Amino acid sequence: MTECEYCKRFNDVACFICDNREAHHNPNLCDECQCWDDLTHVLCCKQYEYIHIDTSFFTAALRYVPQILYRRLVHIVGSPRVEPPTFHRLDSLSARSCLVCTVVSGVLSDHIKGLNNVKIATWHPFPLVSKSPRPRNWKDDQEATRTPSHLTERCLLPVCISHVSSSDDTVIEYKAFNIELVLHYESKGYRLNKVTKWDRTFVNTEAIEEWLECCKADHGGRCNGIVGLKALPPGFRLIDTHLWCIVENQKPDRYVALSYVWSEAALPSGETPEISFKLEPSNTHELARPYSLKEKIKELPVIVADAIQLCVDINIRYLWVDRFCIIQSDSGSSQIDQINAMDMIYQKAELTIVALGASGLPGVSTRPRQISPHEVSSVDRDKTTWDIEAGSNNLGINQPQLNAVVDASKWKTRGWTYQELVLSRRHIFFGRKHVYFNCAYGTYHEDEHQIREAKKHFSYGLKFREEREELEFHHYASPLEDYLSRTLGDPKMDILRAFKGVENFLVAKYQTSFLYGLMTHFLYRSLLWCDSGVEGTRDTVEHIPSWSWAASQGSRSHGDWDRNVMEWDPFNYTGEPMMANLVTFYYVDTTMNVTPIKEHWYWFSRTSLSHMTAMERRSAYCDNLQASYLPMNGYPTWDICVHSPWEAEHHAELSQDAIARARNYPCSVVFNTTCASLRLREPSKHRTAAARKNDRYVAFDIINAEGGVVGKTRPMVRTAARRLFPSDTAFRMAVLGATCAVGRTRTVGYHFFVGEPWGLYVMILTNDDVPKRLAIGLVDPIGWTVLQPQWQTIIL
Repeated sequence: MTECEYCKRFNDVACFICDNREAHHNPNLCDECQCWDDLTHVLCCKQYEYIHIDTSFFTAALRYVPQILYRRLVHIVGSPRVEPPTFHRLDSLSARSCLVCTVVSGVLSDHIKGLNNVKIATWHPFPLVSKSPRPRNWKDDQEATRTPSHLTERCLLPVCISHVSSSDDTVIEYKAFNIELVLHYESKGYRLNKVTKWDRTFVNTEAIEEWLECCKADHGGRCNGIVGLKALPPGFRLIDTHLWCIVENQKPDRYVALSYVWSEAALPSGETPEISFKLEPSNTHELARPYSLKEKIKELPVIVADAIQLCVDINIRYLWVDRFCIIQSDSGSSQIDQINAMDMIYQKAELTIVALGASGLPGVSTRPRQISPHEVSSVDRDKTTWDIEAGSNNLGINQPQLNAVVDASKWKTRGWTYQELVLSRRHIFFGRKHVYFNCAYGTYHEDEHQIREAKKHFSYGLKFREEREELEFHHYASPLEDYLSRTLGDPKMDILRAFKGVENFLVAKYQTSFLYGLMTHFLYRSLLWCDSGVEGTRDTVEHIPSWSWAASQGSRSHGDWDRNVMEWDPFNYTGEPMMANLVTFYYVDTTMNVTPIKEHWYWFSRTSLSHMTAMERRSAYCDNLQASYLPMNGYPTWDICVHSPWEAEHHAELSQDAIARARNYPCSVVFNTTCASLRLREPSKHRTAAARKNDRYVAFDIINAEGGVVGKTRPMVRTAARRLFPSDTAFRMAVLGATCAVGRTRTVGYHFFVGEPWGLYVMILTNDDVPKRLAIGLVDPIGWTVLQPQWQTIIL
């Protein structure tokens, strides 16, 4: 008859120790470790004892443990009485002929040298794969005895060391460790006959090859398709990992790409010199000689050397690394050709090695990892450490999630690595202690044997790689905002170049085009970007026009980030509005040709009107304004608006005089629109609690000559807005398009405009003949009509 409370409560559990309490004894375990002889017993039955242990001695090593264990058992035993764990002298553990104690004392021996009066406390093992109790109907005891089923269980054992402080012998200090062990059982979780260190010194390269072959064979177009038919650029170079030299090869069978942080590429000595070893015009011929890279191994960044070794280990001969495969300091077109082909370079790579840290690729055959035991401090208590999984009656550890490991790295913050991330079809991520394989279908951890489906919030590639879905604005805006949240070493030179690969991908996928980073199919919406955390604009970049997001510093957004920090919409609605085109844009190219930009034309619907004739569009304008999904019939408002869609049709074409004048300004955008001169005023007070909490940002009122408010700007950094918009100066404002807040609830205590929920987006400009963009605003269409704005040609 069992005496275990757990077994009494869950009577379908088979615990051999509880069922054979008097007869059970493993001679290879000490009395305290006898519970380890049955995995169900040590994980489940002993929980009624573990809940009384003060887990703060161990929780530096594992996250969420006190809360999870407490919730799991408190409904059974009530609020537990917590006591410190039992500490044993190290020498007493070493003297025991116990499988567990011998290994624990052995792996900690190097970490306690020089410490006085050392004592050790252990918690209990947490298996890698979450375990449920062994069901009683699994096998009867006699059959289990006759037919052993060997089990090897990898687990984590939290331990705590206490010792007398070296500075004050009256003070006891504590250190928490994770010890990674492998438990070997004769039967299915019963009869422990061996305990060893969990050897994670090296990455299992056979598993990497297996992952790769599985992905190639089973995952279809999302992992194996390449968007675009361009060839690799002329002068394409690779590192031959067999001959340790750089070769030209435009049609390699297979190659691997390397993604890393250039500034953190350390030498074997640990130094990160500003002028590092790289491919230059002066050494191109020298580095083409076999074994030339090996001869310069002391100058070779360890990340590159490790990547070469990994390619050898997984039997892929060629490796692409930017610093050795693109000629640096090249004044010719070769470097530009390579940079403009990043979409093909990373797409055609068999996989991309991602180095998340600066210390090479831990775990490759030439760089063993030192990971067990790992001393854990409070600094390590984040999402990159082991995590516990606990249900009603199961317990185990999970590997750190890949997105958490990536988010914690400097690599995630760099602008150049963004296109390397999203354009690659497959990745191998090397963290400090863990390695992951990622593709469009999911993620493998190095200790997993089967693929784990990617979570919905986790995606490391452009999601629309395979689908032939209709082009939508978020296909452009989402990657752009992710990219702009990162930093560049030389933003003036690299801001557009580091996004070129993503642009090329979108062009090939959707047959669109780009102008200085703006997608032409959605030019109106692309022009509505705003700064989301800068002190001003970078107006010194002469080769980038002011209407491009690339001419501004810091993060930029086309979305509703500002709604989270303060109000900005004068109609005070939330959510994504519907958009409507009211302007036909033209572009002046470098050959002075003035051509209309092919833009998708929308009028308060999800369906483009671009395929319609002018007569059909006029009819669609009326029909769409009366659609049931709109908050009200918009025809009366737009019928009297000075910038109605019907008026916009009449002013779509440029005059010959306007075209002649525009040809004097290559790389400019030209359009006819209604313009007015208005002033801006800083609001006297915030209208929402969110705005009061974010005093750094401000949305200025747009006011007429009498001081009446007709609209508001999108949020700006307050100090920059005050500098740009003195209250006594009027600024030219030009209509870009229309918007409507659909299905929203208005907040009380705000301005009410006659024309709401309809609005006109305006670009706020300087008063020059060829103006520059300053900001974006939103005005009431009726209030705009009252101002009697004039139709003008804007050259921007």
